[in-house]
Amino acid sequence: MRILTFFVFILFLPFNASAQLRLASIFGDNMVLQRNKPILFWGFNAPDTMVKIKFADQEMEVKTNTSGRWDASFPARNIGSPLSLSISDKDEVIQVSDILMGEVWLCSGQSNMEWKLRQSLGGEEDIKVANNPLIRHIEVPKTLSFTPNTDFESKGWKMAHPENAGNFTAVGYYFARKLQQDLLVPIGLIHSSWGGTHVETWISHSGLLESAIFKKYAEEMPKSWAEDSVFWEKKTLAIFHGNENYDINQIDYKSFYSPEFNAENWMSKDPTGQWDWKGISSFRGNAFIYRKINVDKALISQLATFRFGKNRSVFKLYVNGKLVHHGFYGDQIQFSIPANTFKEGENSLLIHFGENNRVTYGYMGFDGPKQDFSLDFPAAKIALMDKEWKIHPDWSAKRRYEKWMNNQGTLCFNGMIAPIQGFPMAGVIWYQGESNAGRAKEYEISFPLMIQDWRSKWKDEFPFIFAQLSSYGPFNDSNTGSPWAELREAQLKTLTLPKTGMAVITDVGDPNDIHPLNKKDVGIRMALSAEKLAYNKDIVYSGPIFEKMAQIKNKAVLTFKHIGSGLIAKDKYGYLKGFEVASSDGVFYFAKAVIVADKVEVYHPNGLNPVMVRYGWSDSPIEANLFNKDGLPASPFRTDNLPGKTALSRFY
Repeated sequence: MRILTFFVFILFLPFNASAQLRLASIFGDNMVLQRNKPILFWGFNAPDTMVKIKFADQEMEVKTNTSGRWDASFPARNIGSPLSLSISDKDEVIQVSDILMGEVWLCSGQSNMEWKLRQSLGGEEDIKVANNPLIRHIEVPKTLSFTPNTDFESKGWKMAHPENAGNFTAVGYYFARKLQQDLLVPIGLIHSSWGGTHVETWISHSGLLESAIFKKYAEEMPKSWAEDSVFWEKKTLAIFHGNENYDINQIDYKSFYSPEFNAENWMSKDPTGQWDWKGISSFRGNAFIYRKINVDKALISQLATFRFGKNRSVFKLYVNGKLVHHGFYGDQIQFSIPANTFKEGENSLLIHFGENNRVTYGYMGFDGPKQDFSLDFPAAKIALMDKEWKIHPDWSAKRRYEKWMNNQGTLCFNGMIAPIQGFPMAGVIWYQGESNAGRAKEYEISFPLMIQDWRSKWKDEFPFIFAQLSSYGPFNDSNTGSPWAELREAQLKTLTLPKTGMAVITDVGDPNDIHPLNKKDVGIRMALSAEKLAYNKDIVYSGPIFEKMAQIKNKAVLTFKHIGSGLIAKDKYGYLKGFEVASSDGVFYFAKAVIVADKVEVYHPNGLNPVMVRYGWSDSPIEANLFNKDGLPASPFRTDNLPGKTALSRFY
């Protein structure tokens, strides 16, 4: 994009430049515009100023409104040769080149959408051959705002090329590559995602107000970062003391260092990992953790080594109320403790530490596996993370509350969606839900609300395609309960909205990694839904979806939609796995299942009457292996409506 004045030629004028005439940052050289829909451009200038827009062979003049925004609309076009755009007023000219008409998709969600191609399984090899100028990508930077932003700071549209494709969203890239190969048209990706985000931050304030569940929150939520800090101070006081107006001045800190001190009234938590994900969000400052250990008489006279993971802050250790170590650690916390520091029997450990100032951002908590936390004697080792500690903020010290994406609802919508609102596009691909798993039941409301909110803002019922949660965490069963299974169910129920598609990906997950590296299959399966919903291709685009159950004697006979060429058990022995049954008492047992004439018959070998059936009802349903013959896995499901683990969890 070139910006010319009548006095100076300026190339790549920054976002915050002083020139008044400006094109919104979503537009620029190498961009892809949505074909076969009215073409919209907008930008900014001084209020009540005439602006001339020339697009290809068409031209018009518009006037900025009192806020200084101008808008222009041109008739729809199909694909063709690269086009150019010129925006001008009496002083300046902005020129944009190499514009393609094609298919534009918004890629959004949390970290699994944010995940880069260079980080993915097979990514390095795919980057080497990513030389396709018909796939183009623009990234909206991570931005938070309490009011809708009008623009963002752009690094521009990038073509798929080995030099830059590694920074594309991996799911989006594989999605685009599949579409481009099948449709033979340019594909534009608008990437706007942020790892760890809850769905509520992506819903507009007006959207939250329209919901009976979120209306009160939207009316009372903070309107600035100053108000947000007050909000979190009160919330944190309530978390630790049961009262948001608790008087911190009454705390007797001197008593903490007494050998007789008892911290039983403190909160119990595992202090490892980021406290933001342990229900103590945003707090940044100093804190205490406390526990007791037993030391044998034979160890007292021995020199000991204290190992306590990693925390980049000042670290103080008190044993039985006495300070025995004070230091700053940039890496592993490890130091010697003199002989005779401990007494025989019960000893108290009190640790005072600060915000973990790692390389990119700070947080509360300690890093490292459990085995990195121990008290080592020559003849014995005492584990220090074999149980929870008591924790307590140091309210007497300076503190702050982090400005991050999960502080409040609507912040990411305002910062990362509002600036592109209205940009014509084919649809949305979405990969999110991990952060909402603890409130999965509520996701049945919040997720459809977000989809409807975006469609309302665009005034377009565009296709919305999402990835169902992959496999991560324990292989729990229905009697234990599974928040991730409940979140998958909420996603499955969202398919009742028109023009929605879901990619089932439980088979390509990693129980030990919340970021499974296989992003190729995710993108391809999303592309199949897009080809059906957006382009009306006659293809099998979904795996089997449970439709109904019939009880015949002691068997449950299950019927499915989207069976494609037929049902199969993806197992070298041909056995179906992942099914559970329960009678009316609601106690589930692992069951046997067989495919009979494209239906599934489920039964228990001991003749249990199968009133309820569940399939893949686990955080990591890695054994679930019902597929259609077209290679697409069945969605986990249940036939009952018993209350789940997340039934009462709410957003604020």
